[in-house]
Amino acid sequence: MSPLQDHDPRTIGLYTLESRLGSGGMGQVYLARTPGDRPVVVKVVRPELAHDEEFRRRFAREVDAARRVGGFHTAQVVDADPEGEPPWVATAYISAPSLEQVLEKQGPLGEPELESLAKGLAEGLDAIHACGLVHRDLKPGNILMAEDGPRIIDFGIARTLDAGSTTVTGQVVGTLPYMSPEQVQERTVGPASDMFSLGTVIATAANGTNPFSADSMAAVVLRIISPAPSMEGVPDRLRSVVEACWEHDPELRPAPREITARLSAQSIPAWEENAEPDHFENDELGDDQEETDVSSGPLRTPVASLAATKVLDHTRPVASPFPDSPRRPLVAGGLCVVLLAALITWMSVKPFSAPVLDPETTIDVQEDLYEEGEEPESRVGSLVLSPDGATLAGKDRFALDLGFKRPTSYRNHVRLWDAETLEPIGDMQGRDDRTLLNVAFSEDGTALVRTGALLEEDAQLWDIAERELKLELDEEVDRMYVGPDASTVLTEQDDNGIREWDLTSGALVDEHPAQKPPLLAGALSPDRTHSATVDGIEVTVREVPSGETVFTTDNNTAEVESTALNQGGDVLATLDEIGITRLWDLSAGELNATITTQEDTFISRHFGDGPDVTALALSPDGTMVALGGADGDVRLWDTREGEHRSTLTGHEGEVGSVVFTADGGGVFAAGEGSMLHKWTLP
Repeated sequence: MSPLQDHDPRTIGLYTLESRLGSGGMGQVYLARTPGDRPVVVKVVRPELAHDEEFRRRFAREVDAARRVGGFHTAQVVDADPEGEPPWVATAYISAPSLEQVLEKQGPLGEPELESLAKGLAEGLDAIHACGLVHRDLKPGNILMAEDGPRIIDFGIARTLDAGSTTVTGQVVGTLPYMSPEQVQERTVGPASDMFSLGTVIATAANGTNPFSADSMAAVVLRIISPAPSMEGVPDRLRSVVEACWEHDPELRPAPREITARLSAQSIPAWEENAEPDHFENDELGDDQEETDVSSGPLRTPVASLAATKVLDHTRPVASPFPDSPRRPLVAGGLCVVLLAALITWMSVKPFSAPVLDPETTIDVQEDLYEEGEEPESRVGSLVLSPDGATLAGKDRFALDLGFKRPTSYRNHVRLWDAETLEPIGDMQGRDDRTLLNVAFSEDGTALVRTGALLEEDAQLWDIAERELKLELDEEVDRMYVGPDASTVLTEQDDNGIREWDLTSGALVDEHPAQKPPLLAGALSPDRTHSATVDGIEVTVREVPSGETVFTTDNNTAEVESTALNQGGDVLATLDEIGITRLWDLSAGELNATITTQEDTFISRHFGDGPDVTALALSPDGTMVALGGADGDVRLWDTREGEHRSTLTGHEGEVGSVVFTADGGGVFAAGEGSMLHKWTLP
């Protein structure tokens, strides 16, 4: 846990802040203490959002929704002040591993533990649905194995039923292998969707692996919408439950209380497998008591422990999820003392479930251009990696206002760095009469920059390291790229099409007709074999330089702002103007996944208050997408599982350019300011 920084508040409301746990899309998250010395988690809203009245109203609604679930099903909201300056909320601090961690450490659960898990989750979902909410992302990582039973956390993408349960077109949310068929097909999503996910969680806990997992997102979707997979490893008494949850027709799936009732009627003590149900009931109930009917009316049974016992008396202590843990009574109406569970509904849980990484190397690319105390306006961008992965190139601009009587200093450079160490290995400054345009690499690693003069119909291509003029053309050129063959250069003018030039002699080698939209106007795959060009909401992927169309998108609902292709051009990422990222498998010709925001929260997904996505990149193998944000962070998502894998922090200001290393094991990023960063991924 991070210590408080000098600029952090020391108290909020009645709570003393001890340490900063991290930051999310809406603010800072702290470990805090109540006046009675109880630990709680406090989230303080960012100042810029605190001044937004519409945000305050949404924030208040989300806090209210979180309070409604409460009890021992979630991490309770214990206090909040949506009208405060700034607004804040405090939740219980829960110490418990997630089901995902238990499976990784201990392997699949046994039959008694599985039955208790199923009953506890069913009761939790019943409480959630009774409050008019659909969770929509039930998975092992969102289930805490607390001593009083499983807690369902992460309401970041929950949807209120009274707000309408139909997904917005194109906004598939959730974790792909745990989605229901209606989620992956973007149909109406209601409480029954959570029941399909419950079946998947039980099967996963029984086997240690998700039965719908596959090598590609397309294969995962196909498994989900196909007949149910094998239930090998699921105990016989739970197979009927999983089978019922996996019905493709939502109307045929059981309600949570049906599962609770069915399993409670079957359960026997784990330590007395030969005991008769009547014997256990008589132990638990007095002669003048009747067994609770769990099939109707409000549930009175506490969340079952992992001991698979039939608990009918709500005052009875429940068992620990771990064999070595002592039994402890349920603390009624109190604040549970335990590890960070869930920052419910409105909170950014994903940054805490995924690791936060600091940069391995950071350099100031303009450190020789200004002195301490001066505040230039700087930006570094257009990052591009050489084909062999050894050299990184980028452009930067610099402006320093030296006062009323002195002219403003302007500089623009293209620079080369060693991709391993970020040591500078070459640079070229733009002249006053020429603008530095795009940077490209030849196959042998030679870095070339195209320059142009304002209102002049000519173009030049310079070797950056040698500062040598390689090619000069007496005609207007809109775009210039080094071809797949190191000896040629491709130029494009919107009306004249693509021309191929010999880099040594300057002779014209070949011509290709003009394309609409222009072939080289969008993103190129790193191997320069495919391009993705944008026309409104439509993106077309074509071969270079033939121009043959290989794929056209049909699911975008807003103007596309940027695109990215992986090595080989078989995975496409698109980012639209409302912040939705879509991932396409071009070999299968279909949409694989939709990421509605890099901050995985209810508010940011559905009300647009998450940080803006300002940069987009795909790993060479297409398995990871990097989303740079206006908040300075870069978030990495697994394109196969739809999981937020890590958050790369350390940049101050908007991220404008992101590039993966050649092996996909690292990330470069830059943008506002003069800093260039490199992260090494675990």
